[in-house]
Amino acid sequence: DAWQGSAQYTISVDGVPINGTLTAQASHAAGEVDTVTVLGNWAPGGHVLTVNFLNDDWGGSAATDRNLYLEGATYNGAAVPGSTAMLGMAGPQNFAFTDVNPIG
Repeated sequence: DAWQGSAQYTISVDGVPINGTLTAQASHAAGEVDTVTVLGNWAPGGHVLTVNFLNDDWGGSAATDRNLYLEGATYNGAAVPGSTAMLGMAGPQNFAFTDVNPIG
């Protein structure tokens, strides 16, 4: 939902920012999606991907609302459990993933 401007967000892995501030370009209402690729070389074990929604806005109705939708995430071709979310308020949303075979 892009009322009075598109959603802006940041992505980080284990607290390290990736790619600066991003702006959603796709229309959720039209069924479109943006694809963001995050590259890195993480140690084996558990990690946290954080999507931080920066500019929520609400004008009093569903038609005057700005939200950010995450349709899913994958890591090395496998779906990240629980990685579908509607971010309706500004702030971070965390998603856990495990690196079992790091690239080195």
